[in-house]
Amino acid sequence: MTEELKKPSGVMFRSRQKTKDTQPDHTGHVELDVDMVKALVAKVKDNQANDKKEHVKLNIAAWENISANGSPYMKAKASIPLEKKKDELDDEIPF
Repeated sequence: MTEELKKPSGVMFRSRQKTKDTQPDHTGHVELDVDMVKALVAKVKDNQANDKKEHVKLNIAAWENISANGSPYMKAKASIPLEKKKDELDDEIPF
């Protein structure tokens, strides 16, 4: 039985295979639910329609944990940044 995702989430484990400084310290995965994938695709399409060359951003937050067998790992949650409306941006002008 597949576990239903409550929120887009993932895990990162310390790399056991690291032999060079250029290799990652941690590896893992992030699982995205269908709604988040649809929202990311919509942002890409909006960028293309408006001839923008912007990247699509995904926020990641991580917490350090210890697995049942004693291995340290990080649990991650993914979210799409909220876009600020034009009037909210005007409020940030310092003058």
